[in-house]
Amino acid sequence: MRVGVGVQCSAHSVGLAYERLVLKVLERYGFQILHTGGAGDGGQDFNGFWLLPRVPEQRVPVLGQCKCLAKAVGPAGVREFEDVLYRKFPDVSAQSVSGYIGVMASKSWFTSSALRTVHSSRQPLLVCQVLSRGGLIRLVLNREGQRILGDVQLVWREGIGLALLVDNHLTLF
Repeated sequence: MRVGVGVQCSAHSVGLAYERLVLKVLERYGFQILHTGGAGDGGQDFNGFWLLPRVPEQRVPVLGQCKCLAKAVGPAGVREFEDVLYRKFPDVSAQSVSGYIGVMASKSWFTSSALRTVHSSRQPLLVCQVLSRGGLIRLVLNREGQRILGDVQLVWREGIGLALLVDNHLTLF
């Protein structure tokens, strides 16, 4: 991949830069996460916690994967990430990874069939689109992910971004 005049970047370095960008963007929304990606990462690019404003006791463990692809992520990509979660938590029932939310960030969003896979998954999943220039522009949390958040509801509005609804109070990030 060409970056500038006479400068070449490998796919690995572009992917690594995107992973670091995703971490920075997610940190703006209450995520406290560490980069774990690299050779032999087993499909896990980051892990940590999601600290929700207005809910100080709510510290949701997260494990994530980044996809810096030119094309939208398809259902196979979502299923591969589900497998990462199952391998990471082998002692947990196949019904769900207890207490964890799997976060999958993509530069190019997800196909409609991938989103159906997310919504039908028994894994708690949050998928989001993070652009190369650093903007979070879309986000979807599936039913299992909402179950983990309990009474806290995510609200995503174009032009406003992400907010939390807790006890009828809307909190913007």
